Formats: sequence, structure tokens, C-alpha cells
Amino acid sequence: MSDVPPTLPVTHDAMDALCVGIHSRKVSWILDADIRSFFDEISQEWLIRFLEHRIGDRRIIRLIQKWLRAGV
Repeated sequence: MSDVPPTLPVTHDAMDALCVGIHSRKVSWILDADIRSFFDEISQEWLIRFLEHRIGDRRIIRLIQKWLRAGV
């Protein structure tokens, strides 16, 4: 058995960063956005065309297409 505690989820890191930001400077507003279904709604064909303009490596484009088909 290890004495090392399990790592905290990434959401805790985000919350810690938010707390530090709020306490270290004046905050006028906080924006919360839920993009969970964003990639379900966007046209994958358009997304791939957009990425092809930005990414020159065809292997990376194919990998992203596989991720989109897999639902990752």
C-alpha cells in the first residue's frame, strides 16, 4: 500500500485556480460555460475542414477523425 494520496481530479485544480484568482485581485464577474455537448452539435465535416487549414500533418487529422467517430 502506498502512502501517496490519490491525485485530485482536474476539476479541483480548476477550483483551486479560481479561488486564488478571486482572492488575489478584484473580480467583477465570473463566467461558467458548459461545453459538454458542443462537439455533438458542431458539424464534424466543418470542423475537419477548419482543422485542415490549421494542421498540416494529415496523420493528426486522421487521428482526430477517429476520435470523433469513437465519441472521445
